[in-house]
Formats: sequence, C-alpha cells, structure tokens
Amino acid sequence: MTRCKTSGREHADSLSGCPTCKEDPPREKRNPRRTLAVLNAFAVGCLVAGVCAWLSVKPRTEDAATDEPPPTRPMTLGDLLTLPASEFEEWDIARVNLLCAQGLPGAEDLDIEACLSLLEEWTEIVRRETEKNQWRFLRDPAEFEHSEGYFKMLVMITVLRRDIGAKYDPDLIEKPSMTTIRDMTFFEDSRNLFLHGVLSGRKRGTCSSLPVLSVAIGRRLGYPLKLVACKGHLFVRWEYDDSRGHLNIESAGAGFGTYGDGHYLKWPFPMTDSEFEEGFLLKSLNRKEELAIFLATRGQCLLQNKRLQEAQVATAHAHALVPRHERFFSCMQVMMNREAMFKRHTVTVIEE
Repeated sequence: MTRCKTSGREHADSLSGCPTCKEDPPREKRNPRRTLAVLNAFAVGCLVAGVCAWLSVKPRTEDAATDEPPPTRPMTLGDLLTLPASEFEEWDIARVNLLCAQGLPGAEDLDIEACLSLLEEWTEIVRRETEKNQWRFLRDPAEFEHSEGYFKMLVMITVLRRDIGAKYDPDLIEKPSMTTIRDMTFFEDSRNLFLHGVLSGRKRGTCSSLPVLSVAIGRRLGYPLKLVACKGHLFVRWEYDDSRGHLNIESAGAGFGTYGDGHYLKWPFPMTDSEFEEGFLLKSLNRKEELAIFLATRGQCLLQNKRLQEAQVATAHAHALVPRHERFFSCMQVMMNREAMFKRHTVTVIEE
C-alpha cells in the first residue's frame, strides 16, 4: 500500500497514482551518471553488433560483386601447407594440384581461377552427355558390365578425348622401360606434370595429370573416385559401396580401359615386394596422400631445374605427410647428395 501525500489516504500501488487526488505514483530517484553509463554500454553494444554483422556480410557482398573466392580458400601453396591435416579433406583436388605448380618452370602464366573455371565447363559437358546417354545403360546394363561406374567413366573419358580434345601428349608417349623411368627430363616442364598443361590451349596431359583431371571432374559429379599410385604411374579407381570392391580405370591411355590390381604390379614398371609392402602403392589415396604425391612431383621438377633447396623443401613436406613411403625419403637423400656434390665441385673450382 502507498499513502498519498495530498489526501492522506492509503491506496494500492498503481501506475496511475492516487484514485482520489490523481497524484502521480512515487518515482525512484535516478543517478544521472549510472543512466549515462547504461546508455553508453548499450550504444557500444549496438556498434559492436553492427560491425560484426557488417563484417559477416561484407565478404559475401564483395564475393558476389567481384566473383573472388572466400578468404579462407588457400590461394597459395604456402596457405595450403599451413592448414592442419584435418582440413585437407575439404579441398578440391584440382585446386591443390594447381597450387603445387605455382612458381615452377612452365607455370609462369598460371591462372588457377581460369583453370578451375574451364574445369567447371568441362564438367557440365560431361554431365550433359552422361544424362543424354543414360538410356543406353538402362536398356542394356550388360554392355557396361552391369556397372554404372563403368558406364559413367566410359562416357567421361570419351567426352574428354573426342569432344573436348584433352589427350595424352603425343610427344611424350614412350613404351615403358627401365630406361625411361630413369630419364628425368620428363620433369623439367611443369605442364607435363600438373593440370594446367591440360586446362590450357594445349589440352595435353600425361599419366601425372590426366587421372587427376578425371578424379576432379568425377568428384564434382558426385562419383566415388580415388587417385591411385603404382610404380611410375597414376590411375583412377571407382570405389563401390558394396561387395564388388572397386574398379580400376585407365584414363591416360589411348582410350578407356579397366584392369585388375595384378596388372599394376608389373606395369608400367615391375614393383618389388618391399615397395608393395609399404602399403602406399596400389591403395586408394586419401587427400593428404594426394597432396604428398603432388609435392613430390613438384620436388622432381625443381630438382631437374637445379633448384635443389626448394626441391628438398617440397620433398620434405611430402615425406612428412606420408612418412611410411620410403620413396619420398630416398628422393630427399638423392637431393642432399646432389647438393653436397655441387658444393664440393664449387669449392674445387674456386681452389683451382
């Protein structure tokens, strides 16, 4: 109850005051400094919230206007290598491959975004042709070994070769021999090794880049594709989600072909028991192992161009990603030995 100062009557608390004299209800005295502090805190809170909202919207607005990639996307090889291994699964194999070509001979004019844009165009061509020919698989699955993976990869590789013109570089086709595996001149030009050699006016690739192209397109179409390494060669694998296991696919030959695992134990180069037992060759590679392959290839390109220290760094990164693969460690030893020989030769020349 509240007593009215004018009428002296008691009445219940009311927002409208005393019902007899209409006196306003008593008001709490306010501290002006406290009121100002509350208003200031509210204003600061609104400003912070506004800035946070602006920052969260602004990149998307700029991306929409300039068509630039999100800032979290790795734009350089250095960006990629600083990512934790747990994030590798999120990145596109094509972007990762092209990043590993940055700064190499043959990649002076590399435009990664232009390459990826062309890759998207090729993917849509493959998608359309696959949908257009789907009736053939439905009509007679036996023609395609009762395998949707067989059918879809046959369409993809046919479209890439016949319609788009992406083929194995005819100047680099040789019959595999122990002579060619030791001939490292192949590694001098990065266009022989990475996707930009295919995603350019040349439209020429090798077994180092054409399988990566197939995997990149297939993953964009939702295909369960893996990259696989054997001795001196890469190929594509369709991973079934049932008891059929997998389907190995040759996408770098004269046309579409499928082979069992045993084929790659002897082709293109015989694999030793110790090489097989390492557990790296002939297995479906994960994203971290794919990056290791690309880094090791980068290292070989740098080595052939006498950039020894950079080659060692690239190969060391590959070895760190896949320490069980002895090949990467052996390559590091070769590079260090070559650097030591170069230094000894330099000292000898100076002394003379």
